[in-house]
Amino acid sequence: MIDKNLVASEKQNLFIIIGSLILIIITSTSYFWQRLKRISSEKDNILTEQKLLRTQMTPHFLFNALSILQGIILNKEYKKSIKYLSRLSRLLRITLENSREKLVVIKDELDAIEKYIELQNLGADLPVDYVLTTNHQIDKDKLLLPPMMLQPFVENIFEHDFEEEHIQKEISIALQMKSVDLICTIIDNGKGINQTHNTSQINKKSLSTAITTERLKLFAKELNVSTDLHIEDRKQYGRKGTVITLMLPYKIQAYD
Repeated sequence: MIDKNLVASEKQNLFIIIGSLILIIITSTSYFWQRLKRISSEKDNILTEQKLLRTQMTPHFLFNALSILQGIILNKEYKKSIKYLSRLSRLLRITLENSREKLVVIKDELDAIEKYIELQNLGADLPVDYVLTTNHQIDKDKLLLPPMMLQPFVENIFEHDFEEEHIQKEISIALQMKSVDLICTIIDNGKGINQTHNTSQINKKSLSTAITTERLKLFAKELNVSTDLHIEDRKQYGRKGTVITLMLPYKIQAYD
C-alpha cells in the first residue's frame, strides 16, 4: 500500500515537474518571441529614420541655396546676402535639432517649414504665397509628432510642381483635430501630380512617399493611433495642383 502511494506521489511530482517545464518553455518562448519582434521593430525604425536623414536637406537643395547666395553676393546685394545666410543657418540648425528627436512639438515642425518657405522666397523672383493654419483644438506647445513628416512634401512642391511660368504660386498647410485624429492637408496650385513626366521627379516623389508611409505605419503601431496618406490631383475638381492628406501619428505631452 505504501509502495502504491509512493508511486502515485512520484507520478504526481513528475507530472508537476513536466507541467512546470512546459510552462517555463512556453513562457520563455513567448518572451524571446516578443523581444525578437521588438528588436525587429526597433531595427525597422532605425533603418527608416536613416533613410529619412539621407533624403532630408538634399545636396540639390544645398547646392541650389549656395548658388542663390553666390548670385546675391555677385549682385552686391550684401544686406540681402546676410539675411539669406542667416535664414539658411537657422533652417539647418532647426532641421538638425528636430532630426535628433523622436518626437517634436508641432510648433517646431511648422517653424522649420516656414523657415524653408521663407528661404525659398528670398531667392525667388516670384515668391510663393503660403498659409500655415492650425485649429483651436491643437495646442502647438503640447502636441508632439515625429519630425520631418511634412517637409518632404513641401520640398517636392518647390522642386517639381511649380513651373517657371507660374505667376501666382500658392501653398496651404492646415492642421486640425477631427475627433481623435490629427489631420494635415497640404494644397498647392502647381501642375499636379498626374502631370509629372520626368522619371527622376517621379522617383523622388515615390521615395518620399514610401519613406513617409513606412514611418506612418511604424509610429502608428508605437503610439497606438490611426495613420493614413492620400495624394490626389486637383484636376478632378476642376483646379490645378495637388492635395495631400495625412493622418498623422501624435502624442500629447503632459505638463509637469
